[in-house]
Amino acid sequence: MLPAWHSFTLLSFARLTQNGLYCAMSSQTGEPPGTLTVETIRIYADFSIRRGCGFALLGVSCFMFAFAFDMRQAFHVGAILVAMIAITLWLKGLRAPRKPYFRTELWIMLPERPRMAKPELQRLIGGVLAERFWWHAKAAVAIAAALAAVALLIWLKRLL
Repeated sequence: MLPAWHSFTLLSFARLTQNGLYCAMSSQTGEPPGTLTVETIRIYADFSIRRGCGFALLGVSCFMFAFAFDMRQAFHVGAILVAMIAITLWLKGLRAPRKPYFRTELWIMLPERPRMAKPELQRLIGGVLAERFWWHAKAAVAIAAALAAVALLIWLKRLL
């Protein structure tokens, strides 16, 4: 059986109202409705981080469009800016275990508060956020490397 996040599609974003996504995900993982699982917390963390990354990538694409007169330079600027996003995500991952869990967007998004002691909640929420920030940082590094490779190929083509 595939993990629940494999079936999470763009259409699921429409179900984020009240408990829609939460109930749908708990029913797919075999948990009774209303059960908050670590996988559900990861999904909400991914949604929160990807929302921020989406706005950052919108800014990067605007910068790249501004350099549309020189494609090599546009891809080079894009690679630098996405690398800066990766560094920011990595630093946020380092900070996540120490940031108070109740001041995170993830905590606000959760439909149900886990019934745990505060230190356990801090370890759980901080650990999940750190893991997901680092995963997204690795993805951003891969995107930056691809943009840099395209810029290099364009530069090499101009030399020949």
